Amino acid sequence: MKLERLFCVVLLATIAVAQSQTTKTIPEKKSSPKPAKKKPEQQLPFSNARNMTVIMLYAPQGAVPDPYGSGVWVGNHGYILTCWHVIAPSPNSFKVGIARDPFVTGGNLNISIHSGAEVIDAEVVAHDEDTDLAILKANKAPGQVTLSQTVDAFRGPGPQTPITAKGGTLSTEFPQPGQTLLLAGFPLGKNILVLQNGVATGFYSEPPKPHTPPSKALRIMLSLVSNPGNSGGPVFDSNGNVIGLLEGNLLSPIRNPQTGLPLVCFSPKLTPDGRPMLDSDQNPFPEKPEWCEQNSGISFAVPARFIEKLANDNNIDLR
Repeated sequence: MKLERLFCVVLLATIAVAQSQTTKTIPEKKSSPKPAKKKPEQQLPFSNARNMTVIMLYAPQGAVPDPYGSGVWVGNHGYILTCWHVIAPSPNSFKVGIARDPFVTGGNLNISIHSGAEVIDAEVVAHDEDTDLAILKANKAPGQVTLSQTVDAFRGPGPQTPITAKGGTLSTEFPQPGQTLLLAGFPLGKNILVLQNGVATGFYSEPPKPHTPPSKALRIMLSLVSNPGNSGGPVFDSNGNVIGLLEGNLLSPIRNPQTGLPLVCFSPKLTPDGRPMLDSDQNPFPEKPEWCEQNSGISFAVPARFIEKLANDNNIDLR
């Protein structure tokens, strides 16, 4: 009996050792890391900018309208916003235009035509010199503007999106630093809309006039290059809301690399027939010296909350 028990114990031990020698440990399968999802690209409101931005035209009686600034439809009642300094020199001699894109033909021909503009009348109904704002009332609401058909022979490459005038919505919230914004306007001095994107970099405050209250001097600072024709044009956020109107840019003096001081530019005095006046050594007589300046690439915009206040003070409904 004892031998049988001993045999069973030895047999069980032998089986256990054999199993331990033959059992293989299967390594745990590591799951491969999932590829990171790409963040969707931010889509700026180009269609809104195209349909809402207008061109300010200097149009005295009997003259050909001349582009000289930008503006934007807001709301559904025909109101248009721009900067006061755009129309101040001639507030009664201007019109508003809805500019077209230039078109080119496809195939073997590349024929471009100058972009035209549908012109409508508008009048100033409110303005504030301190915030550099003007509100105009057009003789048509955006929904009443009908653009003439484009000639089929001048279709551009790919599908053309028709221009449909529409009013925008104000956003009185200040943009966050680093937020991407879109500027629309007409900086080329022609009926050609230019769209530019940049980022909000903070705020800028310098009264445009000596007696401007500090509370009206606040501006949104933008990292983008603007030019004179951009004045009065809308600045959009990524939702297509108007957060302000482009007022101007900061100039950056060109400095002497040795001294660090701004360079001075002289322009010669001219004779009545337009030739430079020369001294006895045949050197031009210099005019009054001026600083040589260049665009700094930093622009600023009038915040939309100033627009809202001007509208409320004058019982204007910008919805």
